[in-house]
Amino acid sequence: PGGEVTLQWRVAGADRVLLEPLGEVPNEALRTLQLTQTTEFRLVAINERGQTTEVRQVTVLPPRIDPPRLLAFSVEPSIGIVGEDRKVRISWATRNAEEIRIEPGIGRVEAQGQREVDLPPRDTTYTLIARNDAGKAIRRTTLRVFPPVKLLEVPVEWETNVGTIPFGRIGTRGGVHFARNVLMSNGKRYPIVLETRPARRRNGFIAGTFTLPIIVPGHHFRATVGFRQLRRFASTNGVTVKISVNGKTLYANVHTYGGTLDEIDIDLSPFQGKAATLRIEVGDNGDYTYDWFCWIRPRIERVRTP
Repeated sequence: PGGEVTLQWRVAGADRVLLEPLGEVPNEALRTLQLTQTTEFRLVAINERGQTTEVRQVTVLPPRIDPPRLLAFSVEPSIGIVGEDRKVRISWATRNAEEIRIEPGIGRVEAQGQREVDLPPRDTTYTLIARNDAGKAIRRTTLRVFPPVKLLEVPVEWETNVGTIPFGRIGTRGGVHFARNVLMSNGKRYPIVLETRPARRRNGFIAGTFTLPIIVPGHHFRATVGFRQLRRFASTNGVTVKISVNGKTLYANVHTYGGTLDEIDIDLSPFQGKAATLRIEVGDNGDYTYDWFCWIRPRIERVRTP
């Protein structure tokens, strides 16, 4: 990177002494110079019989440059939901870089910082590139983008004790369908409910397995549940309700017929960041009667914390 160099010479029998590039110098001397680049020194001794030349080169190495370092690079949230997440925050930190860029869409940035950008309409991989004369460093991070998770629009498979059943049919094998203008046990009518009936078998049940494309922080399964209002002389001893995600039971309860409906609210956040299977199961509680159990607005809802 340059520095101090000492030149020392002694010449005998010379009338003149030249030290290039310094010029004429004494026959004997010592000089200290500050060099910033490679320099060739030529010592020329001259008298009436001629001249003699000696050459020395001092090599100055270029300054050492450490390669750029990428200390941090992230996108928060790393999973976005269209219509729910409007902005994402990109954060980065670098060292030893002369030029830093984030692509696509951002361009040149400072050594460290944060930038809010609109949620893109699809999965996007952001690339952080840092350069200097020693080279470049690259890091990538991917933002995954999903449409809103609408429970009643995702793939679902319904089954009872007798195997898989089609949606929309009710019979001795059990069944599931959308019922309209339903009078519930609380005396109120609802324009549409998801009605589930266990199979008319010993320990009959009906279960639906929903394939959720993604679970993000704050996702909850929510529904209002209860029974249709029964006609005179009809009765039920209640049903068992079990709800599980990826095979892990999160909710298990017995629901009985009464003048009120129940609210179910299950936090799905422990399964965030990946697809999951949600299974809801209704059992006959050991004695099938009029187990016409209904789900009002079953949904995946995002709950945001302050």
